Formats: sequence, structure tokens, C-alpha cells
Amino acid sequence: MAEFKVTKHNELVETSYKLGSREQFFVLFLIANLSTRDNDFPQYRLPFSRIMKLMNFDGRRRIANVKDLEKMMDNLNTAPIKFVDGDEDVKIAWITELRYNRKTKEVAFTLNPNLKRYLLNLKGFFTNYNIWNVVYLSSQSIRLYELLKRHEYHRERGIIFKVDYLKGLMGIEDKYPEFYEFKRWVLQPAQAELETYTDIRFVYSEYEKEGKRVISLKFEIFENEPKERPETLRLLDHIRLNEMDRPYMLAPENELPTTEKRSVRPKNDDEQLAEIPWARYRAYQFLEEQGVNTSFILDKILSHPKIKYPELMGFEDIYFKTIWQFFKGKSTAKSMAGAFVSWWKNEKFTTDQMHARFLEAVIVGKKKMGAEEFEARKMSATMPRTDFEKLWSEKKQTANTPKAKLRQPQEQSLQQVIAEFSAAAKPEIPGPKAFDLEIFKKEHPDIFQKFWERSAEEYRAFYQEMGVKFDAQSLHGNIESKTKSYCEEWSRKVLAVG
Repeated sequence: MAEFKVTKHNELVETSYKLGSREQFFVLFLIANLSTRDNDFPQYRLPFSRIMKLMNFDGRRRIANVKDLEKMMDNLNTAPIKFVDGDEDVKIAWITELRYNRKTKEVAFTLNPNLKRYLLNLKGFFTNYNIWNVVYLSSQSIRLYELLKRHEYHRERGIIFKVDYLKGLMGIEDKYPEFYEFKRWVLQPAQAELETYTDIRFVYSEYEKEGKRVISLKFEIFENEPKERPETLRLLDHIRLNEMDRPYMLAPENELPTTEKRSVRPKNDDEQLAEIPWARYRAYQFLEEQGVNTSFILDKILSHPKIKYPELMGFEDIYFKTIWQFFKGKSTAKSMAGAFVSWWKNEKFTTDQMHARFLEAVIVGKKKMGAEEFEARKMSATMPRTDFEKLWSEKKQTANTPKAKLRQPQEQSLQQVIAEFSAAAKPEIPGPKAFDLEIFKKEHPDIFQKFWERSAEEYRAFYQEMGVKFDAQSLHGNIESKTKSYCEEWSRKVLAVG
């Protein structure tokens, strides 16, 4: 996994502030994008859609709407960093001059200039770590991870923290007055989270007490191989604020002479289509054939964070054909393309539950795919379409086989996959021969229970494979739908023979 490091001066690490996990992730993401050559902070001008992509890069909805964005930015502008400088108590906000353009939906801000000495041109006394260590930590666990990382060199003899001092650094000095509460709600969860997701783990022991009151703790820090390293973390490398983002990262007005100021021309649709991977281009063509607006496909659909899941790369066309088949079974709109756009805007297809359903169809489709096509799709996943088509053509010629395009997925096989996982989209047609699951439950309770457990286990295994939390209650309808298909198949085969 690529290096994506957060670097802070140790004095900043040991200040007091209280931010939620999403606010911390956002500001740490900005810090990780700073260059060691920077002498000043850039002025950011980020569209709401861009921040959505950044924050929800792995499909988790850290920000759902503009109100969430406003709340996050307000917290960064009002929840101060607090520390003592000699005889003075100091408070510094993370960002300054927050502006939100209601027409363009752009947010303009900069990191507080007073933080430059803690974040830029650091020569020593700093702490750094890869940002992927903190992506899935709670807010308090992020702070404890940073503090322990800052003292990691004390690994052999451990580090001692006063409990009140530690709580103050976490911004929770007014919470958990009893040590058992602090232990239960902060220390124990942090132990589990760091061991699960980060490169260090720790144990602690009571070091100093006054009567029954615990005054200080000793922390021993160990190197750690994370129990979980979700594949989605690889997507972090695709959302860096790089040169392509310069239209949204403007240098301070007084930094460059007017003659040197320039902006990057946005790429037109043809240029974008030449650079997107082959299967994503096939998805674009398919949606275009259904009448979906081409700019909306490029700007809103294919740029969605969940479309960047590793499991989808090279198979995006199958994913969208599955979605469209499901959509056709649900919608009765006269303008299907318009309704599809509306559904996409309202995120009806991209909830964790629905996304997992469509991903499952893709995985089944892969298993039914020929070896040659599977190899070609994997090859195409990470290169521009035009480069892949050229490479694949050369490969065909080298192999002395007729020049041909990559074969399409077998329609019959694909339709079977779609039908299996979109059964719930098809309206039930009552009739004398319709399968009734409730009657089946009563007549064959053991068989029903067997298939229910089988379906639940299949979903559990799939969610674990995708690194997504499995929640049987929220997936009750999906499990029941799959159970019904198993029961119906059993009835058709076994009872018919009987």
C-alpha cells in the first residue's frame, strides 16, 4: 500500500482538542497531502461533490448532504486546539475564513496560519504515520493512537501518563469521573481498535494510586500486524489532492506573480472517455444506450466512491447491467432514464445493502466467466481504455490469432446471475401455482430453517470478504429472498418427485 503519511510536530500531538472521527479524518487527510517543500498552506476551494468523494471514498457515508458538510466545517472552525504557552492559555482553530458559495456549492478555506510551525518544514521532533492506520478508528482512539505513536520509541520501558492529563489531551476532561468508566469507554475500545486496524498495540497498568483513585497509568507499546486491513484502504491513493486538483487548490494570491498564475483546463468528455478503463467505458456505453445523460454518467455515476471498489475494477459493465435489470423490475416511470437519474441522486442504488447485493452478482458473474475474458478484464482494470485496446490488439497479433475485440459477457449467463440476485425486484403475481413461503414454513419448518441459516451464512461470508460489517437484521429481506428461492427450488425438485 502506498505511503500516505501524516506528519505533525510533537507539540501539536500533545495539545488538547476534541473532534469527531470524521472531522479528524478530514483534517488528517489535508495534512497528509501537504508537501515537505511547502512554505505556506494552500487555499482550498473544494466543491461539495469533491469533498463527498474524499470523505466517502470507501463507500461509507461520513457525509450525506450539505448540512453534514456545514456541520463538519463548523466544528473545525469552532472546536479549538488548546495548549499552554508560558503564562498564557492558547486556543487555535483548525481552519480560517470559512466560505460556502450557495450557487456553486464550493467551500473555500485554509488551514490556520498559526499551525505552520507545527506542520511545515519540520526538521525534527515530529511524529508521522500512514493515514490508513486511523481511517476506521473512533475519535478517542485516533487521539490515543497519535499519543502512543509519538512515544513509540519508549517501547522498551513504557510511557507513563497521568489520567487527568491524558483525558485533557483527548478533550474529555469533564467525562468519565470514575476510572472504571474511563477504562470501559475509552481504554478498552482503543485497545481493540488499535490491535485490529493499526501498526501498534498496547497494554496498560495502574502505575500510581491515591487510595482507590488511579492517578497515572503505564503504557507498554508493541509493534502490531493489523488483524484487518480492508481492501478499500487502497482507494485512499486515488483521492489524493494531486496536480489534477489544482483548480480546487489555489495558491495564496500573493504567492505567484500574475504572469505565472494558471489554471488546469477541465478535460472534455471525449478526453475522459479515452482515459477511463475498458469495462467502465462499456458501462458508460450501456447507460448511454438507456438514455441517461452522458455528463451525468461521467460526473456523478462513474465517479461515485463505491464504483472504485477493487472487486468491481474490470467488471463495471456487469455491475450496471445488474443495477438496470433490478431498476426495471421496480420502476414504472414513463421516462426510465430520468427515473434512473433520480434514483441515483437519492442514493437508492448505493446504500451498503443494495451495493453489496449488486457486488454479489458481479462475483457470481466472475465465476461463470471464461479464463481468457477474465484475464483480459483484470488486465484492463487499471489502464486507460485506449491503451488497453492497443495492448490487447498487439497481444492477439503476437499470438497469431485473428484481431478481435474483447468478448462480451455471455448474455445467457449474465441474465441468470441478474435473475438470481434481483428476484425481489420482480412483482409477485398471485395465482394458484404461486409459491407461498409462509405455508412452506408451516409444512416444512426444518427445511426452511436449514435454508435460512445457509442464506445467512452466505451473506455473512460475502460481507466479511468485502470488509463490510454484517448486520443480519438490516439484511433480513435479502436473506429471506434468498431463502425463498432455495425453498422454492427444493419444492420443485423434491416434492415434484414425491
